[in-house]
Formats: sequence, C-alpha cells, structure tokens
Amino acid sequence: MRDILIRELNKDSDYISIKEISSQAWEPIYLHRKNIMDKDIFHSLYKDGHNNKANSLEKWCRENKNNVRLAEKDGKVIGFVTWEKFNNETIELSNNAVLPSFHGKGIGSQLYQWFFDFAKKKGFKYCFVFTGNDPAHIPARKSYEKNGFSNPVENVRFFKTL
Repeated sequence: MRDILIRELNKDSDYISIKEISSQAWEPIYLHRKNIMDKDIFHSLYKDGHNNKANSLEKWCRENKNNVRLAEKDGKVIGFVTWEKFNNETIELSNNAVLPSFHGKGIGSQLYQWFFDFAKKKGFKYCFVFTGNDPAHIPARKSYEKNGFSNPVENVRFFKTL
C-alpha cells in the first residue's frame, strides 16, 4: 500500500484519531496484562487499560506535537509514530501503532522508514524501540525485526503489593 501520506498533526480530529488507533491496537496488550496481573495492581497502574493509555498518549501528543507523524489514507488517519531524543546520537522510536484493520499492509514499515530518514537527517546515528516480551507484543516485535531492529535486551518488570 503505497498511497499513504505521512504528515504532521494539524487539526483537533488528529488527536481523536490517535486515541482511537492506540485504543484498538493496544487492547490485546492490556487484556493480556489484566489476565496475568493481580487485579488491584492492574487497576492501580492501568485503570481502564488501553483507554487510559490512549488518554495519556493524547496528552503527550498535545504537548509534543512536533514529535508525532500520522499515516493517512484517503483522508483517514490510520497510523502514527512518535519519538523522543535519548541523547545527541540516539533517538527513541516511542509510541506507534496502526489501525488493526490495516495491519499487514506495510503501513508500519512506511512510518518506520519515514522515521529512520528523519532521524538520519537530524544527525542521529542510532535508534531504539522499547516493547513488551509477552505474547500480546509478538506482532510488534516481528514488525520491528522486519524493519531492521536487532539485539533485543530483555526487560522484566516486577510488582508487589505493599
């Protein structure tokens, strides 16, 4: 699918689109967490899971709109990518997602390629992305590997009720 426009945030409806995309794309991740975590800890951390994440992402995007790009097809926002500078040589590919109905159509790869080109033009030498190691993140890990990310370093998060 090559008729994708990658553009900046430029209207209020873009924030609604980001919330809808992230909520749909990340729902399986939060359902998985809800099924394996202590319910009280889950509620304390995530409240209503993917919707809570979508709301916090909207807030972040409003505060950092220059670090967001959208993928649009036929006037509809179908994906997004965000980033943050880590240091003078390294940039983090941060929150990113594509509408589930567009998975497997190369939208994520186009967003990543745009991001890689952008980062190189800005003088960055390296980039990294953080993702989960649980089964719900398998599609994300496969996409990152397909687009050249390698050398994963595992990260484990423990929880405890006090």
